Amino acid sequence: MTRKRNKNVLELTEGEGLRKNGNIMGVDCAKANHAICILSGEEILLQCEFSNNKTGIKKILDACKKYQVQSVAMEATSVYHLKLMFACVDNNIPHLVANPQQTKQTQGKKTDKIDAKRIAIAHRDGRLLPSVLPSKTIMELRRCTRRLSKLTQEQTKNKQRIHQMLHIYDFSSKQLIQDLLSTKWGLKLLGDLMLNLVSPSGNKKISELLKLYCPTSKKKLKDHNYKKLLFEALSDLFNQLKAAPLDAMVLHTEIAQLNLLSITTEQFRQVYLTVLRENSELNRQFKLLLSVPGIGPDTAIKLLAEIVDIKYFKTPGKLAKWSGLAPRVNQSGSRKHYTGRIHKGGNRYVRAAMTMAVANIHAKQSEDHPIYNFVQRNYRGPGTKTYWKAICAGARKLLCIIWYLLVNNQRWQPKSITDPKVLKGLKRKIEMKIKKHQNSIGRLDKTLHRVSELVNDQLASFEHSAKSGLNSREMIGILLKAV
Repeated sequence: MTRKRNKNVLELTEGEGLRKNGNIMGVDCAKANHAICILSGEEILLQCEFSNNKTGIKKILDACKKYQVQSVAMEATSVYHLKLMFACVDNNIPHLVANPQQTKQTQGKKTDKIDAKRIAIAHRDGRLLPSVLPSKTIMELRRCTRRLSKLTQEQTKNKQRIHQMLHIYDFSSKQLIQDLLSTKWGLKLLGDLMLNLVSPSGNKKISELLKLYCPTSKKKLKDHNYKKLLFEALSDLFNQLKAAPLDAMVLHTEIAQLNLLSITTEQFRQVYLTVLRENSELNRQFKLLLSVPGIGPDTAIKLLAEIVDIKYFKTPGKLAKWSGLAPRVNQSGSRKHYTGRIHKGGNRYVRAAMTMAVANIHAKQSEDHPIYNFVQRNYRGPGTKTYWKAICAGARKLLCIIWYLLVNNQRWQPKSITDPKVLKGLKRKIEMKIKKHQNSIGRLDKTLHRVSELVNDQLASFEHSAKSGLNSREMIGILLKAV
């Protein structure tokens, strides 16, 4: 058998099978202590534990200098490895953050010192793959988007509980429930209505609440029949809940909690809008993702925060595998290329964002959308077990398309659409989404400017009142009122 000539062979890079020379450190990270092990080619030079604080990390860095450590490998352990990782970045120490699945124990005793030794040996022998290392800004953005996802899930659960309560009391229309629970005026209206039932201070009539909270700019609310239907439904609910004070209290609590969650999610959206306003590159990528029908601002920012840098992934297949959307391959004997379920071993936040985006596309988009057509071809209809298979396949395909958009710096424009009217409508939708995003940033700028003016005014009065003898607590109160 002759060897092929001119065969394309990828060069080995660090962390992909190339043994390292010099001294190597392995770190088993934990909340309280970091266990370290420094190896040379032949022996263990140091094996001990240091506390996971500034003093302990400084001692680890001193050990790196003393033993001339060439590279440091550590396990990704929740957020407890981040202090050491950023300390290595600041001190220009080569480092690698490994997935815990690569350093998992096999047999025998397991202690932190043994784990640190195992990590050091695996890193020295080039058996660890480097993880994606985000910057501090991206880490903050990632925490923000993950918290926003959990708040959105809590909102959905909260709405489902309110739906169930309203169903018990035969609330007339699903559309009315949707309007009340998804708008600011609807939540305020329901909150004050429940306050009339549970508190003696609530004494406003339903007609007064409708005049107070229903905006006149909405087309739907200008319709006399719609207002009449809303008034009758709220009156009927109010009369029924009068006879059930416990249910009234439960519903009041649920609506108050939903109102609070809505305010909190808006605050988190303001956070990522601030980051986008200050980071032009991130803002450019954000607009590219907004051009995809079915992907909104929350999904777009979540993808950017989790992916960090698209250059980490050389092919779309590697991005799909990292997100856990690649199917397992079981090959044995005559069974070749038999694919099973997705392995779910990657980033669960990207996977959840993609599956929800494709489910949204399947529910709301038309046949002009290629992902919709792809899902329909794989979905065999109600009553079959192919729905989530089709959704996962569509999620993988959409993620690969996103890889091409980000790498080639281009907007969504599928080649399968040739109708000029459809293309014109798609272009208009993309421009509307981007314009809405720009308006959000504009509103944020105005709010920040207004807050700064208020703070400056309060500081001026604060300096004036400091001469009159205000204590520190009163001064802080003045500033909080300004914000």
